[in-house]
Amino acid sequence: MDLNRSPMGPYRIHPNPSGLGTTGVNNRGRGCYESFMAVPKMRVDKSFFSSREEVMQDIAKTGFWPHTFVSGKSPELPLHYHEHDVIGYVIEGETYLLDEEEKKVPICAGDRLDFPKGSWHAEGEVTDRVVYIVTLKEPIPLLEGVMPMEPRGPFPSFD
Repeated sequence: MDLNRSPMGPYRIHPNPSGLGTTGVNNRGRGCYESFMAVPKMRVDKSFFSSREEVMQDIAKTGFWPHTFVSGKSPELPLHYHEHDVIGYVIEGETYLLDEEEKKVPICAGDRLDFPKGSWHAEGEVTDRVVYIVTLKEPIPLLEGVMPMEPRGPFPSFD
């Protein structure tokens, strides 16, 4: 199976971080194999929508639960992932995201952001404000759904 053409989106193959990649292994390594798992990647769909009505139609199709999030002026965040599937829609403003390789991906109003559970990413510096509709697969509080996991660096102060 070509994982980059999977219906779930583009994936990279990484060693299983649990270290439980062997079965029936003796100390000489006979019969062992290293297991791998697909690691999801974030995706940005540029100019996906032109109105809030189109966003609401897409939300109805996905079945996700919507929330509003306003990101005020802030510095770049460290790479992290979420334990929940998140789809975001940039309603107003512009910034960039960092992908799992820390490459900058510009985003602006009209873009749809897909963060499958476990996909590494970070919001870039916000110089004014960015308004998002953030949707979660489960009906849970927004902050629970977007809680950053295993940040690769300290979070900046928002004083």
